[in-house]
Amino acid sequence: MLKIKPIREKSEQERMCLLCGIEYKEAYMAYGAYEDEFPLGVSQFIISDGAGYISEFAPITDTFDEEAMFILGRGVENFIDSVGAHEAYYEGEDTEFVRSLGFSEKDGKLYMDLSAFFADPCKNKK
Repeated sequence: MLKIKPIREKSEQERMCLLCGIEYKEAYMAYGAYEDEFPLGVSQFIISDGAGYISEFAPITDTFDEEAMFILGRGVENFIDSVGAHEAYYEGEDTEFVRSLGFSEKDGKLYMDLSAFFADPCKNKK
């Protein structure tokens, strides 16, 4: 069963980052994607000045489960929105996948307005 969950232990966040081949950012929060406790990917992010800053959506090295990574992205976006930060910025590479999550360029940065995005997700075409 696919599980998207916050990574509460810094040692687990560091382990997931190592498995995904990315830099561990101790000051950042993280969510992980797991299939029956088998790791699939990680996202690290921080909330600052009323906005969420996502550093990456990183799959386990040499894999990419698009469905799991998409749901991981939505989980992170929903968390950021639920704590009152209704703007999100993606600090990683501009890819088709990142744009499929709703990010678009604004003032030279990848940006997403989360205001009301999750209020009626079936009607939201972002």
